[in-house]
Amino acid sequence: MGFLFSDWTFVSIGLTVFLQLLCVVASSSSFEEGAALNASDSSASREMPELDAEISAGLAVYRKVLRSKRVEQQKSILMLHEISDLKKQAKLATPAIKKILEILSHQRTQVRLNDTDFESLSLTEKEVVSTILENVLFLGDFVLRLPDTTGKLLKKTPGSSEIVHWAVAYASSLNYLDQSDLRILDLMAQELQLIPRREGYLNIYTEAYKKQQEEAQKQAAKEAAKNKKPDKKKKKKPLMSGQFGDEL
Repeated sequence: MGFLFSDWTFVSIGLTVFLQLLCVVASSSSFEEGAALNASDSSASREMPELDAEISAGLAVYRKVLRSKRVEQQKSILMLHEISDLKKQAKLATPAIKKILEILSHQRTQVRLNDTDFESLSLTEKEVVSTILENVLFLGDFVLRLPDTTGKLLKKTPGSSEIVHWAVAYASSLNYLDQSDLRILDLMAQELQLIPRREGYLNIYTEAYKKQQEEAQKQAAKEAAKNKKPDKKKKKKPLMSGQFGDEL
């Protein structure tokens, strides 16, 4: 069974362990869940959104299972992103990122590079591929949402650049992912500069961008204050006096 996220889970085991469990669980059950879903739910194909007509029914089911796992992963990343203290954020994220790199490094030795046909893979081979896809996408979430924390850790970890470069290239070469997941891999590759950044690329979650925005807001406030016209004081009208003064 897949690992389901809940508030109780977070309270019970803590975010750090939860993040690591997402990495570990990604390595074992997706294709088994997909097979069970395909066998038990005869209406599965009717409920799924329209997919590429060229993909197999088995791959369509896997994509559906992968989507549910991606929701779990992205929830955990959003929780980390809400932590403003970068030291605390790094302390929580580091074990999970290291676990992802460990898993990818191991699975790299297990995968068959010359066979990308989904239906020709055995269950064991599908699980290996599943592990790589789910963990490289999870790492992509860290890279894009927590760019400074993740970038520093990857630079300090020997061999991480080679592992990540391979995982992104391998996952992108398959036809197992949908367009939204392929976009994650593309943006991840640009952020880590595994490929040249295209014109206009910008990650709004970097500390540099946040500081730039803060400075721009301060400057705009100064300009607004400088250009603000002083209020003209209304002159008081003189009181009427003279021959009508006592009558008014």
